[in-house]
Amino acid sequence: MRKVLILMSALTLLGGGDAHANPLLEPWDAPFGVPPFAAVAVTDFEPAFAAAIAEHEAEIAAITAEAEPPTFANTIEALDASGRVLARVSSVFYALNGTMTNPEMQQVAKTMAPVLSRHRDAITLDADLFRLQLEIELLADVHHRLVNVIFRLVPGRPGSWNERRADTGNSIVQYKGRWYLYHSGEDARRVGRIGLHVAGDRIAGPWRALRDRPILGPGPAGSWDSVSVAQVTSSL
Repeated sequence: MRKVLILMSALTLLGGGDAHANPLLEPWDAPFGVPPFAAVAVTDFEPAFAAAIAEHEAEIAAITAEAEPPTFANTIEALDASGRVLARVSSVFYALNGTMTNPEMQQVAKTMAPVLSRHRDAITLDADLFRLQLEIELLADVHHRLVNVIFRLVPGRPGSWNERRADTGNSIVQYKGRWYLYHSGEDARRVGRIGLHVAGDRIAGPWRALRDRPILGPGPAGSWDSVSVAQVTSSL
């Protein structure tokens, strides 16, 4: 609902009237979400760009105004989810301008180029947004360093999957109130596998192996991962 109101307000300020008059801003109900190319006129693009930019600015402002401490969900995920309408309008415009251009389309491109550039620069250089992202990055780095201090993996017993090497790596995630640490190891033949340790709601532990054997190993003979599995990157 908030997005719809933002779009309607932006178009009203631009003299566009009813937001539903612009097919670029309406829901696309065709199979696979195909844009309504036949209904789009060149004159639709500049109002659609302006409305989409206004919505994106409001989404960024909502992120930086969040009262709760920055988290991956309310900052990184919210930032990734922002600007969807602008991306949609841009995809249609540049697809048409690149394949079916005309002087009118080229004029829209010329007009919008500095506007879009200023918009992107404003987000990139937003000091408040940068601070929030930096806090999250520093928090992730602190978590990693803390785990490496309090949770030092040592090679396993002779004959085990990690007897030659055991490494904590950097894949630490929190999910549903528990902490998970994905780590790598090598056996005597230097075949890499991935193990998993879990802790409760405190990153300080105690940590325990989810099971004695690795959770991920090489694939069957002839597969792309048949030799070794050396590293894991996790994201939740």
